[in-house]
Amino acid sequence: MGEAPRPSLELKAARRSLEGVSGCRVLGDWIWNARLNRWVLHCQLSIEASSDLVPETTDWHIAVSPSHPWGSLRLFPSKEGGLTATFPHQNHNGPGSKDLPWRDGDLCLFTGLRALGRHGFDTEPFESTRRLRWHVLRALDWLRAAAGGSLVQPNDPFELPHFPDAAISHQLIAFEEGSTSLAAWQSIADRWGLAEMTPMRRELDIMAVTEFRSVEGEPLWRPSWPLNAPFKSRPEDSALWIRLAETPVLEPWHAPETWGELRAACKRQAVSLDEPLKRLLKLVRDGRAHRLLLGFPIPDTVGGPASQMHWQGIALPAVSHGGQTRRGFRPQREGQWLRDRWELLRDSAKIAWVESENWSRERLIARGGLSSPLASSSVLLIGGGALGSAVAELLIRAGVRRLSIVDGDDAQAGNLCRHTLSMADLRQNKARALARRLKQVSPHVEVDAIEASFPPPAAVSQEKLRGCEVIIDCTADDSVLRELGRYPWAAASRFASLSLGFKAKRLFCFVASGTRFPSGAYRKTIQPWLEREQREGGGVELVREGAGCWHPVFPARADDIWLLAAASVKYLDHALQAPHPQTRLAVFEQQSEDGFSGLTRTVEEL
Repeated sequence: MGEAPRPSLELKAARRSLEGVSGCRVLGDWIWNARLNRWVLHCQLSIEASSDLVPETTDWHIAVSPSHPWGSLRLFPSKEGGLTATFPHQNHNGPGSKDLPWRDGDLCLFTGLRALGRHGFDTEPFESTRRLRWHVLRALDWLRAAAGGSLVQPNDPFELPHFPDAAISHQLIAFEEGSTSLAAWQSIADRWGLAEMTPMRRELDIMAVTEFRSVEGEPLWRPSWPLNAPFKSRPEDSALWIRLAETPVLEPWHAPETWGELRAACKRQAVSLDEPLKRLLKLVRDGRAHRLLLGFPIPDTVGGPASQMHWQGIALPAVSHGGQTRRGFRPQREGQWLRDRWELLRDSAKIAWVESENWSRERLIARGGLSSPLASSSVLLIGGGALGSAVAELLIRAGVRRLSIVDGDDAQAGNLCRHTLSMADLRQNKARALARRLKQVSPHVEVDAIEASFPPPAAVSQEKLRGCEVIIDCTADDSVLRELGRYPWAAASRFASLSLGFKAKRLFCFVASGTRFPSGAYRKTIQPWLEREQREGGGVELVREGAGCWHPVFPARADDIWLLAAASVKYLDHALQAPHPQTRLAVFEQQSEDGFSGLTRTVEEL
């Protein structure tokens, strides 16, 4: 065995920074924990007031990364003299590992916690003389707030309790819930029943809820998403569900760890958990392990009205079936239930919580989405080449729900250097391959492939086209634009034609509205720019993909095309917000000072 490492100068400085902190007493030096690859400091924190669950003095273990002041820093209650309850803004405070001197309930002390008024709006520092001190000061404020019952305030963002071990269950249950489905649930009398689920990733055990049914099998609620699941459901994918009136917790914010604690949490809501369990378990006595979905309404903010249902998953053991029964009872349903109740789901048995996520459209695009007019429109994309594939990807990822792609070409190896498709898609129709790819981006999208050049001949395809509200051409093909102007659209639409200049140094965005694409106005407006492009690119020998009779290819790198595709989407998101956008051409140009200095809109012509 090698020698244990010694604390760095930064760690020594961090420990010294706690000297003089009122309410903090350091109980030793840094100790190296080789199993966790962390340095650990034992200290004692004292506050002026206390409560039944928060003593005046508590012991803590602080575990930090070897790279401190960078990396992880977590405060855990000590097993001896530490907190035993679980509060808001704290992980489930279980007993912890047998070989560690602390419990599981590390604190959340980051700047979003408004209750910590004195340090609530500070930015976490990352200097060796400040970071540890900053966390300890916030922990003292946290303890004062916990003792005074003020860790959460009205209008704070609502926080679910931390369900123990759910994040390490290696399972995920996805559901779609929001205000619309909440209203539907409030009108449904059933409190428990069956749920159908579909695998999204079998090797990762990711399941999505597709339907809720009554105990008798009658449909009650079906999520609106298309889902686009790649696999079919199996018998073991069916689940049970129970609906509660509120979040199942014990005081102060302790998610049940055992079946006995869950029974107690349900009893607080005047619900006998065994009543629905006895009725439901007889529906899954097939020797397979199933899941239970525990549902309850939650608000967006503390004290606010409920905004959605949350479904927290539980992995059930394979319940009694066949001749399995409680000792001393005959192999019948009553004996099977008694075995389940007093052996498999006994009060002391730990609950196998499963990670659960709301995959509603609003949640999945919360990091950034398009404006409502474009996102809610049915979009037709003509041309699934390099530019079209990038535009399609950006549109879908930003929230467009309905997209039809028209392209009659197949993907070739030479396309892949700047296309969103891969080698798995070679020699397949681009529209079909893109549709398959984009359906896996979101469970909420409907993507159709029209495997033909524009205009498509099939009556079914033509019907799809006429239902589109936004038409985006990415072909830069004169014949397509001519046909686009002739096509008899069923109603007024919003049009856009996107094309790139030589080497993708310029982007041309033409927008218009009406019952026909104004091909004459387009040609008149863009012609001077095309002549300029020809002059600037004259005499340049174009690249050919191979020896022999190969047509020259358009020279542009993927980063150029994707940069301009992003600019296209940004421009269209603004320009197409109006129901009838004005006819105009916007030209964007890359600036090449010192290699690359940005993208500017050089002109906008009416």
